Amino acid sequence: MAPKPPNAQGKKDSGSAPSPFDGFRHRIRSVKRLEELDTQAVVEVAQSVAQFFQERGVGSSQLRPLLQEMSTIRLQWRKENGEGEQARRRMHLFKPLVAYRIGRVRGKNKDSSWNTIYELIKEMLDRVQSLSDFEVAYAFMQSVVAYHRYYGGDD
Repeated sequence: MAPKPPNAQGKKDSGSAPSPFDGFRHRIRSVKRLEELDTQAVVEVAQSVAQFFQERGVGSSQLRPLLQEMSTIRLQWRKENGEGEQARRRMHLFKPLVAYRIGRVRGKNKDSSWNTIYELIKEMLDRVQSLSDFEVAYAFMQSVVAYHRYYGGDD
């Protein structure tokens, strides 16, 4: 079983039970840049998110496109020598894709953790100011996909 996110502290979300990912969202909000986050905490939360997805039957085909798009953004950013104007635009357009994927896999399930995972990813992307910040978000998504596979997630 994946460890709970460090310092997970739940809060009410429209009457639902607290999510184990709220504590990490708080950590994200407490930093100006993603590169300030502790790498171990990022990986631990990614592991918990992956297990959450796997336990709810989310297939790899729902997660891989997210990682693929992040990979494309990352390459674009590198191609722009760190300036990232086009990469930033693409990253902002990535947020609706995340919302769509989360909405599809969530279905009618009202568990607040689904919304929290979307907000967690969105808040990570909102903190991206440089390629090094984006690398943290990319590593998070890469870890989610890897751990999802480890926990038996497949199509």
